[in-house]
Amino acid sequence: MERGDLYGGSAKKGWSLWKKIWVSFVVFLVVFFVAFGIGFAGGQNVPPTILAQFLPAAPPPPPWYMRGSAPPQPSWAPVANYRKLPSAVLGALSPNGTWDRLTWDSAGSRLFIGLQNDGLAVIGASAGMLAPNTTAARVAGTAGCNGLVIAKGLGFCGDAAAFTGTAGVFGAGVTVLNMSTLAVVAKVPVAQGVGVDNGVFDVNRNQVLMTLVNGSIMVLNAATGSLKTTLPATQVMGAAPACAPSAPCDPLEFPVVDASYLYVCAAMLNAVLVIDLTSLQLVHTWSTATMNPPCYDPTGLAIDTDNKRLFVGCGDAGGPALLVLSTQDGSQRASLPIGRGNDGVVYDKARGRVMASSGVAGNIAIIKQNSADTYALQEVIFTKAGARTIAQDPASGALFTMAPDGRYNPALPYDADSLGVSYFPNDMFPNSLEVLAFGAK
Repeated sequence: MERGDLYGGSAKKGWSLWKKIWVSFVVFLVVFFVAFGIGFAGGQNVPPTILAQFLPAAPPPPPWYMRGSAPPQPSWAPVANYRKLPSAVLGALSPNGTWDRLTWDSAGSRLFIGLQNDGLAVIGASAGMLAPNTTAARVAGTAGCNGLVIAKGLGFCGDAAAFTGTAGVFGAGVTVLNMSTLAVVAKVPVAQGVGVDNGVFDVNRNQVLMTLVNGSIMVLNAATGSLKTTLPATQVMGAAPACAPSAPCDPLEFPVVDASYLYVCAAMLNAVLVIDLTSLQLVHTWSTATMNPPCYDPTGLAIDTDNKRLFVGCGDAGGPALLVLSTQDGSQRASLPIGRGNDGVVYDKARGRVMASSGVAGNIAIIKQNSADTYALQEVIFTKAGARTIAQDPASGALFTMAPDGRYNPALPYDADSLGVSYFPNDMFPNSLEVLAFGAK
């Protein structure tokens, strides 16, 4: 047998084929080294995109907690500006009892909590620190109180019985307190079944404006507590909302004022309403749903009168965010993400911070104000589910929120966002409602 027979042909033809194979291989090596810059002397690397086509993918690195290194730092580089302070319990509540607004009294160094059917509660404090291991005292004659508005020597407490839909004294209206003695000095009635939600003190006109759940606003004399006038819902909102004792709603949230105007969130309209404090007429309706990104269910509201900025908390599932608006024209200046279920915003002028509390997320977003139109998330304080409202001691910077331990009971009424998620437990464990406090550094 000739050697070439092994390859199916003559020896001459076989050797010619092997030569072709060797020559082709040498040419391939030359082209490869020249094209990609690899030489025995040069030592250059093949581009990763080329090598990746031929080599198996490298295994991913283990997570940081398995490497023994520190966790990766988020891009906003948080700063520890707050510390946990002692909390305080609020004692036993009535069946299905609940809560809403917190108010800090700088003159008396104390915190007031609206417990609605269980009335107004008060806790003493020193430099923003609640007295440890204490139970809040109840203020007599304040059943239904949703929260307190302080105006010089008087306090104004709105009855939210119709708003909550629970048992209470309907039509009690506003209870006026002497802030020195906490004694009731007057009761200002409202229509049967109309609850009062919140209010604000207009120091320039010495009047208090209280929002009602039918979309109207009561205007009271801050010196005497007497009723000056009531703005109907058509004058406040442009049209009366579809509210009734059997189907209560909460169209107006958290009014704030500057020298000329009242600003109030209209959650049902996804808007901020602007009312002229001289004419008491609606002058602007600024839609928050048309902002970028859209802001739905605006509730929390705070104001920076020096820089003419509004801070609007939108806590629904459509996109929880803190909007920064100009008070001059309603234009959007910034938008920052916050937790779901926002129901309170406070502005700390001395420290240049905006704080937004969110009950579904169970946290407080601390946002740094670098300038009138420049903001950055600085820190997030984790509280507990249901801690949706907030108050601050401006002097010490301490923050207060509250929430109970409990569960969601579908057989009981509850307040929920657009996804049907309850903002807080509607079936609270006994004696579990507590005030959480955080001190500023």
